[in-house]
Amino acid sequence: MRKIIFFGEDNAHRKVIGALIFRLAQEEGAVIKFVSECEIGGSVAENILKIYLRDVKKYRRDIPDLLVVVRDANRRGYSVRYREIENIVKNELKESTGNIERVIAIPDPHIERWLLLDSEAFRIVVGRGCKAPKYNNDKGYYKKLLLDAILEAGKPPPSLGGIEFAEDIVNAMDIQRAMRADASFKKFVEDIRRILKQWK
Repeated sequence: MRKIIFFGEDNAHRKVIGALIFRLAQEEGAVIKFVSECEIGGSVAENILKIYLRDVKKYRRDIPDLLVVVRDANRRGYSVRYREIENIVKNELKESTGNIERVIAIPDPHIERWLLLDSEAFRIVVGRGCKAPKYNNDKGYYKKLLLDAILEAGKPPPSLGGIEFAEDIVNAMDIQRAMRADASFKKFVEDIRRILKQWK
């Protein structure tokens, strides 16, 4: 069984990324254990990531097969955010721990957008399709879009803003269609699939 250690900003990251990883692992026939290490936002998550990586380097125990780090691009943009996380991981792990595979996911601009990429999957789960999400990096835009789409489908107001539907939407999703609709989603799926294929 392959161990995947996950660092994200919040519950939405854990739910969406976890569901995607488990689905892709099942499709590739890989047996995995997914461990969520962090769900507290922004720079705090980055600091905890640094502490974790230093402990791995120092004690060389409980080393994962794969490290997955997620940060929303927000207004920083995909490339800038990707380099920020990549530099943290490289700097903390240089010369150290053998071969830990790494995947950096940067939903651009926010993870909720990924749940709106496949209108048919959304319809299957929620009961009504959603509008194709245009790109908008305003804070809260996709959270509101997700919530509005659920309410328009006649569902009661969800306590988690719609994230409670994440696993079902991911499992109903046409992955190829979603990859065509969003470059950040496509990059994450390709990176995870590459590693899972090596593990088969």
